[in-house]
Amino acid sequence: MNIKIILLLIILPILSFGQIPKRYNDLHKGLEKIDCKTTKTNYKNGKPKYCGTTTYYKYQNKEYAFLTGQHIGYYKDGCKNVSTYDIYGNVLMHEFYDKNGVLTTVHETILLDNSAKNLKELLEDKAESTFIQELREYKISKNTGKRYLFKKGRYTNGKKSGVWTYYFPDGSIKKEIEKNKNVVQQNL
Repeated sequence: MNIKIILLLIILPILSFGQIPKRYNDLHKGLEKIDCKTTKTNYKNGKPKYCGTTTYYKYQNKEYAFLTGQHIGYYKDGCKNVSTYDIYGNVLMHEFYDKNGVLTTVHETILLDNSAKNLKELLEDKAESTFIQELREYKISKNTGKRYLFKKGRYTNGKKSGVWTYYFPDGSIKKEIEKNKNVVQQNL
């Protein structure tokens, strides 16, 4: 077996485990999976519009539906977005592609946690959540025609946080902006 494949099989579960703490995943253990349905829709011309799976769970005689697995939305202009969810509907990644199939933006979940003490609190959204995503935006260089990382930064609970870095097409840093407590500092 190829060494790269072996490393991928070892590292990928470790990276995925780091996104959502075991304690948070353990909160979901009382859910009983009852069904799983895949939805596919097409435009009038027959081209795909959307494809994704919803998984249904039962807990204390209530039914809950979560988006699970990979969901793909196709736009009429040829662009598409691909969203990946875990088995409990937690978003792991959103990827956006232009009409040429080139990756332009990635939102990756870095941390997802919740202060819920039990599954009922979690399902009823009665506990505080922490949600950190990293954004990576790519552009095409006008000079070389190659894709490059243009901007990288994090969102904490929907707000920009930490250092946001902007890059030149050659990969060198153009500028860094520090986002802390609603104060913006720019370092050039």
